[in-house]
Amino acid sequence: MAVAAGENAAAYFDRVLDNPRPMSRMRRLYRFVGLINRYGGAPVDNACRQALALDVIDVFRIARMLEKALDTRPPPDEPPPVAPVLRPRFARQIDHFAVRRGDDDE
Repeated sequence: MAVAAGENAAAYFDRVLDNPRPMSRMRRLYRFVGLINRYGGAPVDNACRQALALDVIDVFRIARMLEKALDTRPPPDEPPPVAPVLRPRFARQIDHFAVRRGDDDE
């Protein structure tokens, strides 16, 4: 089923199989197959692509990505605009804090 979902899902499935604990591995694989049945192959494959890019091997994180539909959001084309820096109300100029030394101190 993972191979039918896509190459990223198959690669992710193989990475989950690398876990040395067999019972933990089987539960995660059953959860992964359940995600493919519930959401379909393309969304799961896309979420697996994003997870593999960040080297995150956690089926529960894939499930959260799919539940929140994080894999369907388009990436932003440009960064958000930067707000202008406002001067604080009681700000003082830098010379206000300068120590004035006169010649009569000596």
